[in-house]
Amino acid sequence: MSRTYEIAALPGDGIGPEVVREGLRVLERVASIEGFTPNVTHYPFGAEHYLRTKELLPDTAFEDIRRQRAVLLGAIGDPRMAPGFLEFGIVARLRFGLDLYANMRPVKLYEVATQEILFTRKGTERVIRHAFETCRARGKRKKLTLLTKANAIRAMELWTRTFAEVGADYPDVTREHQYIDAACMFVVTQPEQYDTVVTSNMFGDIFTDLGAALVGGLGLAASANLHPGQVSLFESIHGSAPQFAGQNRANPLATIMAVSMMLAYLGESAAAQRVEDAVVRLLRSRKLPNLGMDSGFGTDKVGDLVLAELAGAAAGR
Repeated sequence: MSRTYEIAALPGDGIGPEVVREGLRVLERVASIEGFTPNVTHYPFGAEHYLRTKELLPDTAFEDIRRQRAVLLGAIGDPRMAPGFLEFGIVARLRFGLDLYANMRPVKLYEVATQEILFTRKGTERVIRHAFETCRARGKRKKLTLLTKANAIRAMELWTRTFAEVGADYPDVTREHQYIDAACMFVVTQPEQYDTVVTSNMFGDIFTDLGAALVGGLGLAASANLHPGQVSLFESIHGSAPQFAGQNRANPLATIMAVSMMLAYLGESAAAQRVEDAVVRLLRSRKLPNLGMDSGFGTDKVGDLVLAELAGAAAGR
């Protein structure tokens, strides 16, 4: 039976279109190898589209996106717009409108919280329970670490209490609680102690950016905004970097890794592993001088290198 997935692509602003272009090239190649079909619909929403049309993210397009299986997002943000205008109008609308309650990254999983640090039992419990399920499914050390600052922010007592109560349903998962300031030290001095980590939005941003720096920088860091069983959104952690737009300088590996996470979410685990393995082989080959904005190659050339790794592996080389 043929496997077809409806996917929305929003390249966005700045370097977003360039890195998404390479991500979609990889998606198409791995789909042809694994025998499934990605039906990609492109949406123009971002700064340029808004400046031309005054249209941000219309209801008709949002409802169309809601009916698809996944969203691949480039980056949203442009200095010509008021701070937060595009981010709230597009990114936040997708996250809240699609109820993407968990943001999953290679080193952490967190719930999206408001600026007022308003936590609810329902929201806290479902992201913590998802973290336990993720930790168990990974089949590694089955150790889940909760990061809070409950000793200074009393509202985070809800996290520690919920963590203990939900943890009783997962006797096979080892539980640990750390304060975020100590964890930022430990992730540098003793990173091997972590398996899966769960925390709130603000602390998650801090911890994962630090973790990303340890494994190659934001040029390699991907994330998933999840609502299991429903349409979910996949993107790189880095911003739109409008000063580099159109220069073919951005490293697309983070977006390509986001494609790998999207494939795993869609149930195409073999394809997801193929993409990740191709990136790993490329990194280990030392062909890339660095993983920052200027990788030593153009954006398209890095995409070519990943496609070559995919082709080589498919041919048995």
